[in-house]
Parts: sequence; structure tokens; C-alpha cells
Amino acid sequence: MFTYSMIAGLVYLKVLKIWLCEKLEQIIAKDDDERDQILSVSHLQSLCFPSLCKIEVRECRKLKNLFPIAMASGLPKLKILRVTKASRLLGVFGQDDINALPVDVEEMVLPNLRELSLEQLPSIISFILGYYDFLFPRLKKLKVYECPKLTTNFDTTPNGSMSARYKVLLI
Repeated sequence: MFTYSMIAGLVYLKVLKIWLCEKLEQIIAKDDDERDQILSVSHLQSLCFPSLCKIEVRECRKLKNLFPIAMASGLPKLKILRVTKASRLLGVFGQDDINALPVDVEEMVLPNLRELSLEQLPSIISFILGYYDFLFPRLKKLKVYECPKLTTNFDTTPNGSMSARYKVLLI
């Protein structure tokens, strides 16, 4: 849908709605001349949507994740995130750029997220594909519906923030 070079021109984008895109496999793709490059975290973060307040994705059946992991910290104003009926979605944030993250990153924050809705996602296994925790200090509304494979625990932290953490399975 967007290439890295296109995102640079979308710094004022406030709402992103993607509905009924049956063939859409990824929202952000590398430009043809960037295919073999591994982009740095700072480059990915700078390519984000700094003004984006709302993301709605509905009925995009081939989509496997919304954004690369490194872009998660580049969504400072995001307030609403809704994903519905994306049958192949594995995670909201994917691991395409897992090697671009610093080794010491264990926790990410969506500082202004107030509403998170994950509905009818039969393949989703985790909010974020990787071994990271997510914090949502301002989350007021959480809806998780018909996500049978989801392995993420959503809990309240001691300071009152909401967190998304991997479930630890004891065998």
C-alpha cells in the first residue's frame, strides 16, 4: 500500500482506514531500490506516522501484520486501533525487521492509545511478533473477540497502565 518513500510525505495523516482489501499483503513495503537493505531502527521510526490518531483495518484477508516492529514507537499520537476480520493476521506488529532492533529493547509503548479492538482474527498469535512487552498507559477500552490462537496476556501493571505480554507456558 505504502512504500517507505511515500510515508515521508504523510506526516500529517491523522486517520488510516483500510477496508475490504482482499489482496493486500502488507501496508508498508520497501521501495524497489531498498529491497535488499536492512533499515535501521531510527530510519524506520522516522518513517512513521507522527500525526496518526486512528487506524482501522477491516476484512483484509491476506494481511499478516500491520507494521514492522520498529515502527511501533513512531506512533506517538495513536488513540484508536481497530483490526477486524483479517483471517491471516499473525500479529499487529510483525517481525520483518527483527534484526533492525537493538538487543536491549524489551518494552515498547503506545503512549496515547485509548482503545484497542482485535476482532475475528482466527490466526493472530500475538499482539507483537517478537519477545517484547507493550505498554498502553492510557488504554481505557480493550476488546478481544474471536481470537482463539492469541498468546498475549493483557494485564494491568502496578502503576495502572495496561500491558500486552507473552503468555509463559509451563510444561
